Amino acid sequence: MNRIHRALAVLAAAVLLAALFVTDHFAPDRAAPATAVSGSDFTPGMLITDSLFFDGDAMTVAEVQRFLDEKGRNCGSNCLKSFAQATRSQPATSRCDGYTGRSRESAAEIIVNVANSCGISPKVLLVMLEKETSLVTMNGPGDWRYERAMGYYCPDDPSRPGWCHPDYGGFFNQLYNAAAQMQRYVQNPYDYGYVAGRYNNIQYNPSLSCGTQRVYIENAATAALYIYTPYVPNRAALANLYGTGDGCSAYGNRNFWRLYNDWFGPTTGSADDSSSKRSPYGTIDSATGGNGTIRLTGWGIDPDDMTQSLYVWVTIDGVGKHIRANAPRPDVQRALPGAGPNQGFATTLTAEPGTREVCATLHNIGPGAHTSLGCRTVTVTGGTTGGVDPIGTITSLSTTPGVINVRGWAYEPDNPSNPVYVYVTVDGKGGHIRANQYRSDVAERYPEYGTHRGYQSSYKVSAGEHRVCVTLHNTGSGSHRSLGCRTIQVAAGTNFAPQGHLDGVTAIAGGVRVNGWAFDADTPTSAQVVLTANGQSTTVRTGTSRPDVARVIDPRAEAAGFSSALSLRPGTHRVCAEVIDSGTTNRKSIGCRTVTVPGDDPIGSIDRISTITGGVRISGWAADLDAPDQHVYVWVTVNGEGRHIKANLSRPDVQRVYPALTDRHGYSVDLRLPAGDNRVCLTAHNIGPGSHKSFGCHVIRR
Repeated sequence: MNRIHRALAVLAAAVLLAALFVTDHFAPDRAAPATAVSGSDFTPGMLITDSLFFDGDAMTVAEVQRFLDEKGRNCGSNCLKSFAQATRSQPATSRCDGYTGRSRESAAEIIVNVANSCGISPKVLLVMLEKETSLVTMNGPGDWRYERAMGYYCPDDPSRPGWCHPDYGGFFNQLYNAAAQMQRYVQNPYDYGYVAGRYNNIQYNPSLSCGTQRVYIENAATAALYIYTPYVPNRAALANLYGTGDGCSAYGNRNFWRLYNDWFGPTTGSADDSSSKRSPYGTIDSATGGNGTIRLTGWGIDPDDMTQSLYVWVTIDGVGKHIRANAPRPDVQRALPGAGPNQGFATTLTAEPGTREVCATLHNIGPGAHTSLGCRTVTVTGGTTGGVDPIGTITSLSTTPGVINVRGWAYEPDNPSNPVYVYVTVDGKGGHIRANQYRSDVAERYPEYGTHRGYQSSYKVSAGEHRVCVTLHNTGSGSHRSLGCRTIQVAAGTNFAPQGHLDGVTAIAGGVRVNGWAFDADTPTSAQVVLTANGQSTTVRTGTSRPDVARVIDPRAEAAGFSSALSLRPGTHRVCAEVIDSGTTNRKSIGCRTVTVPGDDPIGSIDRISTITGGVRISGWAADLDAPDQHVYVWVTVNGEGRHIKANLSRPDVQRVYPALTDRHGYSVDLRLPAGDNRVCLTAHNIGPGSHKSFGCHVIRR
């Protein structure tokens, strides 16, 4: 299935720095092909179209094998064209459809199966393999290149050159995790420093002294490539497209663009325009069995009319019914320019107890064909008349000296608007807590449950053995649900110093985004972090998923991450982070970074042009980050004659993306037009440094 974009449960995951294999900084020593592209053709804001990047079925296994044979024709030993290995099964997630492991698969089979599962073009995977480790063309590559094939989880750290996390070593591991990571970037566009649809300051090189380039990233695929390899080629790198530049050059994204053009043609093209490529696409986000029910969620969209709500044919063991994909999915709309706001489906279906197969098919409109979203096997409990019990789990039961920590999640299908009460007892004595805390991992797996279904609490106890029990309280039909009891050993209490690290401070329009982690063994479920910039401090709490920290530092540090946007004026700022030692007022520094916040020209857009009687209505937004509290004037002309309007309408969506702004930067104007063709232009007037900003002109016929 061609999963052009995958949705989209909000995952507030502060992952380690995007992987950049160290050899990415060096241009390969190759002769240019006869029909080589030129560095003057390079457009930094459009490395490749979304259509090409997310075309998961662009090549068959036979086609990939022929390609590897041709590109590796000079390889005589340890070649990718003849490589094979055992693969491991992977569960389905919102990013990939899962993977069925096999005792032996060729490199071509692995590449195509990963592409189909995660919706990333096999052409893209081939190019990334070459740019990261030269595996496609190299003669006699060392085994270490297969271990680090995609440069995944190989952070650009000068203190550890060439280091990659051992948990993600191996050819299959590298391919699958890198492809899934690309989908994570798309599904969570505002969790990272580079965002499509706005200007981004991108470094030329890991050395800050080399400077940055201001790039308007045009689409999701380009943003994902910059997050993965966070550098833009400088003039020297582009001037010598098949060689090296200067000391401030980096080559990863240049080489991706050049290789794709050389191997597969222009990156500005589209996937095959045959009728099969005009079919709808989407995904099943979750299929979960309940007490006499199956809950099914997902989304679908048709490229022939991206605003129309599609019909979805859903079957349980072959017996089906139609539902509509007309539920709000603002995440899909954000990720897919041109999509309507209501492309989701979420339905609860009655089912008999037992193991059931639920399948979904999107109905096509216009050219193309219906698209199967696949099937899921679920277990249905109870019966159709016995009511629905609350559901949930104990995620972790851990200890620190003198403390027991309980963490989990809960959901009540009969009363989804209210958090579940959770009754926790320690040695028979207990109390209620509410399951209303943020759990991005639950939202990722079960989007219909929402993001605030978590519970966690800590209990001071004496040293020794203790028995902990957890029960979910039912509020509708059904009964209370026990999650069981566990016996746990607790050491005598003491005090531990907090730990942490400031991973990065990235300039965004109107401020900065700060990411890192902090952990205090005395209060392992949450730590307080003080962020300081320009003498002003903001306190945030940890709570975002950091499995990497949990693996290395402490198993209880699953949610030790923090990510916060700070509003800052344009200019250079010093941002520092400190973790507070629980039970004291002491602070421990976990790092400082210097960052420059962009300003200059106004920003904004024309969002909508709609017909009204006698003319058109044009709406959008405009702002100037040099004066975030002021309203920008927009000069509107019709056939050269114009007037000013004020961008002062409510736009809270703009404020969410640009936290330094107020929520009133929208505009809407009705224009009377004479019969015939009319040229309508809009320009935002600059405030402070910079120049006026044209939003473009449109020829409108009345």
